[in-house]
Amino acid sequence: AREARRQVRLKELHAEKQRLRREGFAQLEALEVRHLGLTTEVRETEEALRMLDMRVNEFAVEEAKARAAVVVAMKQRVEDGEKHKSIASWNFGKNEGRKRELEERAKAAADAFARAEEDATSHARDKLRELEAAHHALTQRQKQLEHARSELAAVGRQTHDARTATDMALRRCDRETAELEAQ
Repeated sequence: AREARRQVRLKELHAEKQRLRREGFAQLEALEVRHLGLTTEVRETEEALRMLDMRVNEFAVEEAKARAAVVVAMKQRVEDGEKHKSIASWNFGKNEGRKRELEERAKAAADAFARAEEDATSHARDKLRELEAAHHALTQRQKQLEHARSELAAVGRQTHDARTATDMALRRCDRETAELEAQ
C-alpha cells in the first residue's frame, strides 16, 4: 500500500511538473510577446519624438528667418521713406509737383512697411501656433514614452517573478520526486 501511494504521488508530481512547465512557459511566452511589443512601442515613440523635435527646430529656424526678413524689409522701407522725405524737404518750394510725388512715395513706403510688418506678425503668429501644436504633440508623445517604459519595466519584473516562481515549484517537485525515488 505504501509503494502504491508512493507511485501515485510520483505520477502526481510528474503531472504537476508538466503542468507547471506548460503554464510557466505559456506565461513567459505571453510576457515576452508583451515585452517585445512594448520595446517596439518605445522605439517607435523615441523615433517620433526625434522627428517632432526636428520639426520644432525647423519651425524655430523658419520663425527666426521670417523675423530677420521683416527687420531687413522694415529697415529698407524706413530708409526709403527717410530718403524721400529728405529729398522732398530739399526740394521744398522749388518744385511743388515733385515734392508731392516724393511725399506720396514716402507715404507709400510707410504703408508698405506697415503691411509688411502686419504680414510678418501674422506669419509669426501662424508659425507660433504650429510650434505650440508641435510642442503639445511632443509632450504627449513623451508622456506615452514614459508610460510605455514604466510598463516595460513592470513586464520585466513580472517575467522575472514568473520565472522564479516556476523554477521554485519545479525544484520543489524535483526534490520531492528524488525523496520518493530514494525510498
